[in-house]
Amino acid sequence: MHRNSLIVLLSKLLLNHAVQAQTTYGARYVDETGKQYTQVQFDSLARVVRGEPDKDVYVGKAIKSGEPVPFFVLTVKKPEIINHAWLRRPFPTFTLRDTSGIVYDNNTINGKVVVLNLWSTTCHPCIDEMPLLNALVDRYTKMGVLFLAPAPETTTAINAILTKHPFTYTVLPQAQTIFKVLDVAGYPYHIVIDRNGLVQYLESGTTNKTGKKLAETDLPLAIEQALKQK
Repeated sequence: MHRNSLIVLLSKLLLNHAVQAQTTYGARYVDETGKQYTQVQFDSLARVVRGEPDKDVYVGKAIKSGEPVPFFVLTVKKPEIINHAWLRRPFPTFTLRDTSGIVYDNNTINGKVVVLNLWSTTCHPCIDEMPLLNALVDRYTKMGVLFLAPAPETTTAINAILTKHPFTYTVLPQAQTIFKVLDVAGYPYHIVIDRNGLVQYLESGTTNKTGKKLAETDLPLAIEQALKQK
């Protein structure tokens, strides 16, 4: 098949898939900066992008409410990682209490390297990775790293899970506002904040693109890098 014909065919298939995804799964359409578009806007821009040989449309998957959510990205190159809009930006203002009622806010984390695990009691991968996350707490708490775990459920619901699955992060119940402000899709989400309050690492899921556990590879590397920064 002629190359141009193949490109046209693949473009049509991609657009057809986009229409189906938008209807069935609520697909998201963004550019490299994280700016979102409607499907109509995206399709119009995509027609231009597909006419330029050094550009492409990247199709990825996010996880939302336990279901895969396709997202389509206009990009000069297929990115290894689609940067989230909060990367290298100050962590948003928040005030939450842990399961004991102690308040945590931006003043609490000021000047510290902070690791967040956004999770849910209904998320089985979140629970499965807890032992690996506990190992990070054991390893880095002595270096002054603060580990926080916002979850949307109540303290009662959380404690029911933690009695069976010990989790040594400081758990912050009823943290729906954090999920909403950060616009994260699904669970878990891992975030590393540096001493200046900037988000230096943000990744979803429990494994990286090579299938290795984030808690054993990318996450400790991000913590080490944040610790080295002044």
